[in-house]
Amino acid sequence: MPALVDALETRLTFGKFEGLTLADVAELEPTYVEWMVRTIGREPGLLMAARVVLRYLERSGALRRRRLDGELPPR
Repeated sequence: MPALVDALETRLTFGKFEGLTLADVAELEPTYVEWMVRTIGREPGLLMAARVVLRYLERSGALRRRRLDGELPPR
């Protein structure tokens, strides 16, 4: 797994955020990082970096996952 600082500097090579870093995407649309982790399979390096950034977003409270019953957890 890459270090957080390295993961944040990873540039996207596709999609609506092409050319931006994962740090940029996390600031603009953190749910896109979550989508990448669920969807991207063809670029293992990018997937690993996105997982690191997603973990950071979840731990920092910037992104909250829905519970199985569909409710958001309390802050």
